[in-house]
Amino acid sequence: MSHSVIGGNIGNVDLSRRTHVHVGGLAALILAALMLLGAAGGTLTLAVGPGGRLAGDQPPDTGRYAAIFEQTSGPSWLALHGLTPDRFQQKFDELKGQGFRLVQFSGYSLGNEERFAAMFEQQSGPPQRPVYGLTSDQYQQKFDELSSQGFRLVQFSGYSLGSQERFAAMFEQQSGPPQRPVYGLTSDQYQQKFDELSSQGFRLVQFSGYSLGSQERFAAIFQQQDGPPWLAFHGLTPDRFQQKFDELKGQGFRLVGVNGYSLGSQERFAAMFEQQSGPPQRAVYGLTSDQYQQKFDELSSQGFRLVQFSGYSIG
Repeated sequence: MSHSVIGGNIGNVDLSRRTHVHVGGLAALILAALMLLGAAGGTLTLAVGPGGRLAGDQPPDTGRYAAIFEQTSGPSWLALHGLTPDRFQQKFDELKGQGFRLVQFSGYSLGNEERFAAMFEQQSGPPQRPVYGLTSDQYQQKFDELSSQGFRLVQFSGYSLGSQERFAAMFEQQSGPPQRPVYGLTSDQYQQKFDELSSQGFRLVQFSGYSLGSQERFAAIFQQQDGPPWLAFHGLTPDRFQQKFDELKGQGFRLVGVNGYSLGSQERFAAMFEQQSGPPQRAVYGLTSDQYQQKFDELSSQGFRLVQFSGYSIG
């Protein structure tokens, strides 16, 4: 099956795989970013735009990236990719002390090594607990432990490391509607779980596709809440992904999530759309680290900011 439809209706967004360089930003931001990032942990690449900074932290980064940018204002922010586990933890601790919070988090593998992409915003909020590199049993244990302490799952990412599943997640100490996290599901099981939970008033709020051997696997968070009409796909090839956007353009739906992953040596995508208004969007996918850096430069100079992303590897 080349793609699977999970529910709802479709969206309107401009997708582009082209990369154009437009350098923007302020010298003060460049200096601040250089002071913040330092030289430890590998060669750093840096892009600066109005209100945002992006940095890759692993030479060479052979990953791929999919992302959504929106032309909107917001607090100061910093995005990093290609982080080793130690480097991610270092950045989390360092930025926490500077008033930044983790707002996006994606785990993936490059060869037999774990890597992370993350986005931080300078804002206040409830206590956070990021976890990563967990097996399914370790993840379940951590979920039970943190849930008993009043934390709830807000970010969830599955990936493979060799022949093993691994999970990265972020918890926040806050209340909210009932949740149903699922993980390790095949395509058919994912579809079945959607049918079951949607009939109980749950909707998909966060998802992650990844490969385990030659098969697709999915992890997701469902939440019992109302919302606009929506549609979710998984298992889309790049051409099918692009075709879907072109086909359904103009129906008043917006892209709210995109996740890239590999199936063998092929790219696949999962995506979700909601029928709602909002600022202009730009979605990109299949970008190398350098292309992702260049696209950030271009879009941030035009007043766009990163709102959602995923890192993944091919093959």
